[in-house]
Amino acid sequence: MKRLSILLLILSASLTLGFAQDVKLFYQGNELGDTLLIPNIDPAPNADDYELTIGVNNNTEDEISVLIVKKNISILPGSYNSFCLDVCYGENVDTARRMLVLGAGQTSDFLQFHILYNARGNVGVSIVKYMFFVENVLADSVFVKFSSEGVGISEMPIRVNSFTAYPNPANSEVTVQYDLSNYRFGAKSNIVLTNLIGSKIMSVPVSAAKGKSVLDISNLVSEIYFYSLEVDNKIVSTKKLVVK
Repeated sequence: MKRLSILLLILSASLTLGFAQDVKLFYQGNELGDTLLIPNIDPAPNADDYELTIGVNNNTEDEISVLIVKKNISILPGSYNSFCLDVCYGENVDTARRMLVLGAGQTSDFLQFHILYNARGNVGVSIVKYMFFVENVLADSVFVKFSSEGVGISEMPIRVNSFTAYPNPANSEVTVQYDLSNYRFGAKSNIVLTNLIGSKIMSVPVSAAKGKSVLDISNLVSEIYFYSLEVDNKIVSTKKLVVK
């Protein structure tokens, strides 16, 4: 009986180790589940590429090398999707040509790995699966759903006429200018500044459909950040800001 108990303990420990998660995925500071929905992608033909940062976290005490593989599940015809791992690949590349190397406990940032999407004038949904392998074993994966779908008049998407920051690069303060063309203003809206891994640095309320706000960035370290326009608790536009 005692021998059987010892064998059961060993089996239990082996199962625990076998299901250890070497990699965890994060978006804007929160751990991801199976699916990440990115709504309100600008469908305009001349829109900038949407840049999405998913943080890949090394959940081990050793350095690991992660292989990233993209699989197109359901793609909106005419749209574009790709990813960057130190360098940006073409849309037909599904497997990264280099490994994402992470130290113990390290989480990747925008410069190491990010995703690109552009609806290119098309309205609809694309679903892309990203898989992360450690030593040829699938460590984690996520379905990313990009939506540029049209909605009813009462839910008409917010169209951003302009959204820009200057100077950029900046070192002490930056002016963010915005213009929402078809939005009947009145909801809670903010300019949000986040770092490379999606953690919120500051949030500045805005009170009109068109205007500008000055952000004090004198205390920020030299790095790449992102400034976003948030309306009704939804991010409607995001762009890069370089602090030097």
